[in-house]
Amino acid sequence: MLDRESSFADAQVIETLQKRFVPLALDVWYEERREDAAGELFRKVVYQREGLEPGRTTQGFYAFAPDGKLLQGWNHRGVDRLKEHLKKALDDYEPPKAAALTGVADARFDRTLPDGARIVDVHARITKADWPEPKDGYERVMQAATSSDHLWIVREEIAALGAGTFPTSLATRIARFHCIDNTRGEPPLWEIAEVQRAEIKIEPDPKRAGTAGVAKLAALSAVEGTISLRSADGERGYDARVGGSVEIKDGALTKFDLAIRGDFFGSGEYTRNAPPGKFTLAIVFTLADAVDTADGDQAARVPPQGARWLDDYLGKVNGRQ
Repeated sequence: MLDRESSFADAQVIETLQKRFVPLALDVWYEERREDAAGELFRKVVYQREGLEPGRTTQGFYAFAPDGKLLQGWNHRGVDRLKEHLKKALDDYEPPKAAALTGVADARFDRTLPDGARIVDVHARITKADWPEPKDGYERVMQAATSSDHLWIVREEIAALGAGTFPTSLATRIARFHCIDNTRGEPPLWEIAEVQRAEIKIEPDPKRAGTAGVAKLAALSAVEGTISLRSADGERGYDARVGGSVEIKDGALTKFDLAIRGDFFGSGEYTRNAPPGKFTLAIVFTLADAVDTADGDQAARVPPQGARWLDDYLGKVNGRQ
């Protein structure tokens, strides 16, 4: 997201990528581990980058031909340098013979939305902090960055919401995997033991409640709650209030609007340069457009970051494996 607001915000860069390249964004955590043709192609490409050795991060930017020949590879930012790399890649490009990935995909890293589940867009931003004066444009962008992720709500949880209960599994998932400061990099996620409180409840709207009990429970219901998190070493934490509304129509989730706002402190290995002391972190949740139609939100197909550890994310185990 930082690159979208900096390097990829340049009109010339956007035009070049749209007209001369096939843009592709990958999560290297998956590609480094998968044992299939896609993983082999990824590793073939990235390990051609000068200076990249096993053990170093493969994150970065790569311009390559369909046969896996690396044209340019780098892991630094800046519009001018990005333009130089793109120009050099185009100058060095020679169309290869057609290449196709064959074989069976590695099922261990399949992250398909469970049947009956819904996707929620999640965005986080630091709204109040004692930031130091930015040294350059990139730091200015970093301090104002908004993150993007997805929350999965499974079929059983939707049924619980329809019955007027905010399920513990969903509240815990939100706390552990989405109450994170991911505005500057890849954040540490919360362990189950670090969740001090994740209490979210539904208050039916009496104006829309109907009269036939649970079956006619309010279509639109208010949501409120409290979340409190502390890392095992006490160096990172979040205390926040939850508010919003959910709507169920004919058993389907048609609205899921939540706002979580509170005091965050601390940082992680890959989210350094946090504001000093406590700062206000706001997180908003909005139901994504359907992805099963041609005009649906295809970007919503990107799985939640926490789904790398899928069973843990879905509440089937209490700890990442």
